[in-house]
Formats: sequence, C-alpha cells, structure tokens
Amino acid sequence: MLPTFCNLSNDYPDSLFIYTDIDECPDETLDVRYTPTFRFFRGGEKVDEFYGAGPQRLRDRVWLQS
Repeated sequence: MLPTFCNLSNDYPDSLFIYTDIDECPDETLDVRYTPTFRFFRGGEKVDEFYGAGPQRLRDRVWLQS
C-alpha cells in the first residue's frame, strides 16, 4: 500500500499525506487497531477512516475526500 499512498501524494499535491510507522511512533499511534489504517482530516477534524489493504479503495477514498 505504501507505493500507492506515495503515488497518490503526487497525484493530489494540494493534499497533505503523512505516513507514520507504528513501531517508530508508538505513543502517537496508540489508538491504531489495524494496519494499514488511513485517516482523513479536514480543518483539524477527522472526517473519515478505513482499515485494510486495497489500492483502488484507497484511491477512491482519497478522490472522495479531496
């Protein structure tokens, strides 16, 4: 999923994409139950979230939230 995530960050330059490694940032990711987890924020508020792999699903969700 990481290559898809990186490609989408190039396709949507007006959006901010942040990757966090749960092993490297355990305190910041305490509430992550499944990997991968994708969260979408607008104006500092979480507006969407989904779990699991699926490149097309991620593309669709980024399109929807952008």
